[in-house]
Formats: sequence, C-alpha cells, structure tokens
Amino acid sequence: MKSTFVALAILTGASSQTFGQATQQKTEQGPAQSNEPVFMVVEKQPEFPGGEFERSKFFAQNLNKPKVARKSRRVIVSFIVNTDGTLQDVVIKKGLSPEYDQEVLRVAQSMPNWIPGSQSGKLIRVKYILPVEF
Repeated sequence: MKSTFVALAILTGASSQTFGQATQQKTEQGPAQSNEPVFMVVEKQPEFPGGEFERSKFFAQNLNKPKVARKSRRVIVSFIVNTDGTLQDVVIKKGLSPEYDQEVLRVAQSMPNWIPGSQSGKLIRVKYILPVEF
C-alpha cells in the first residue's frame, strides 16, 4: 500500500560530514570505476534525470511510509554516481529505524541512472549525500 505524501529530497552536495553509523547495502563497481578517485566538490554535480523536481516526484511515488511513528522523519543516504551514471555504495548515513532505513535504501537503489558529474569537462565519480524526509 502506498501512502500519498511528499518526500522532500534535498541536495547537500559538498557536505563531507558523516551522520552516524553507515549501513552499506549495495555495491556495484565495475573495473573501470574502481581506480578512479571519488569527488565531493565539483564544477557540475550529478543530476537525477529531469532534475530535483523529478527526483522528489520519484521518491514521493515510490516510498511506502513505515507504520512506525517517529517525530523526526529524515533519513540521510549517500551513494557514488559513477561516470556512466550508475549508482554505487548506497549507504544510510543517518537512519531512523530499520523500517525507515530499509525503505529509503530500497527506493534509492531503484533509482534510474543519473547524469554524471563533471570537472573541467571530464566525467568523474561523485559522492552524493541526499536527505530524504517523510
């Protein structure tokens, strides 16, 4: 059953803080990606296809609100956007509960390929931090 609620997903781009214990769920790493450095501050950040509005719409349409009541309803997820737009190392940086965390991971892992970030005209790997609010 899907709830109708708005999921607010805000880019925090250059934030390098760690927000608690990380829970790693998925790693997809091709050999071409493994030796390339990962950047956090870049000229052009990676982008969800269609921009922030489409990313928020994607989360709103795909998140199922857990039945566990919480005052704070923010989960922070991070991942690496590779040069081909695939996502790697999807990790919960700050969670609420196993139910909320698993739901955010499920939706984050189902996102389509992103438009990769670039630096000096060259496609690069970028670590992206995304707060998701229920």
